[in-house]
Amino acid sequence: MLLEQGIDLFVEEGLTGHLAYEASSAGWDGVVQKLIEKGADVNAFVKAGYSALAAASCEGHDSIVQMLLDHGADINSLDKDGHSALAVASSRGQIRTVRILLNHGANICATDKDYSSALTAASRNGHEKVVKILLDKSADIRIDGC
Repeated sequence: MLLEQGIDLFVEEGLTGHLAYEASSAGWDGVVQKLIEKGADVNAFVKAGYSALAAASCEGHDSIVQMLLDHGADINSLDKDGHSALAVASSRGQIRTVRILLNHGANICATDKDYSSALTAASRNGHEKVVKILLDKSADIRIDGC
């Protein structure tokens, strides 16, 4: 296994971030757990500007989202486009993931550079259940956010 070959797990934008990102995106719980056990940085971003938490949130891999949060992933970090994990999950209609992120304190008011929020993303993509969840948690319907 790569980890046993002495791969440096603390490279900010190198192979480590890529491995954690790819494993999180693919839903490989066991691989993500192994990377974490070996000291992988759960907040590393791949060179393209995305995190493992955003990848897992996008795909609705709830057990990985929970695992990353339990190991200190920054719930409110923003990708290169200014999107939070909550906005990414909302845009894809990932109901359980949205609930997990909100229950862990995700910033419901976060907006990207175009003032788009999780509520905007869910609305734009027709995810009514996510819209209801966000509104029930007091998401602001004004364009300028909370």
